[in-house]
Amino acid sequence: MRGSGDNIFRAPESGERDLVDKIKNRRKKFELYQSESHKMKSLMMNSAGIRSDIATGNGMALNPIWTNFPTRCVKPITSVEEMKKKLDYFSKTDDVMVVRYHQDNCTACNAVDKVFEVLCHQAATRTPGLKFYDVNRNDVPDLTKGLVRFPQIKGYSGGQWADIDFKPPTAFREELYAAIEKEVKRLKNEGKPVTALQAEEMYFSGAGPAMLEVTEEQLMRFYCKAQVRLHNYWKQVSMRRTWFYRKFIEPEVEERVMDEWRARSVFGEKVVHGPQPSDEFA
Repeated sequence: MRGSGDNIFRAPESGERDLVDKIKNRRKKFELYQSESHKMKSLMMNSAGIRSDIATGNGMALNPIWTNFPTRCVKPITSVEEMKKKLDYFSKTDDVMVVRYHQDNCTACNAVDKVFEVLCHQAATRTPGLKFYDVNRNDVPDLTKGLVRFPQIKGYSGGQWADIDFKPPTAFREELYAAIEKEVKRLKNEGKPVTALQAEEMYFSGAGPAMLEVTEEQLMRFYCKAQVRLHNYWKQVSMRRTWFYRKFIEPEVEERVMDEWRARSVFGEKVVHGPQPSDEFA
């Protein structure tokens, strides 16, 4: 039995601060809006994120420029023949190839190399179907004939190339440029002039985490699209039926029978060849 109407709108017995603290405590203990299975899942996901170096928002973003690995993950392509073999393999398999094109004495290339290396080590456990390679313009000029700017990242899957962007957004870059310009001026006023190379290195040191995030996002988008395209079941069935028909059926059929097949309706539709006179035409 409900009480009087005044009791419905009465103020809570405890103060507002106590109420908020209670809600916060319950949230901390994973008790609010969560069943036992949800609590377990949240705990497991958080621990998995900590163990696999996924950014959990608790600390600083990973800067690939200052990250070093004991082993080299990205494999170099050193000849045209090797590239031909790779293209032949990746056009027929489910795996996806990512290639970094670079040249010597290039600060941007070195920064992208660091980003590429971090993504390669991450992919070893998360997306083992992604294979990372790099091509040096100075070592294999034949593989970079059509390329004008360096560095570049390209993905290859199922006979199709795609560009992978690694540049942070324009607003971010402009803000970083302004901050570096301010820092260079400050150092200059202190009697410590900064060379153009040092300023470039300062920029890429600051842009490292953003470059990693952008590259990873673009790479995962390309990888997912490639997997969807490769595993499109009905498209595969259609392609195999077409191939089988052209290979075995078509060569054996006489022209007369072929013409009859072409003139026969498949789904009961009216077969029309050329303009037809109307029914009222006399």
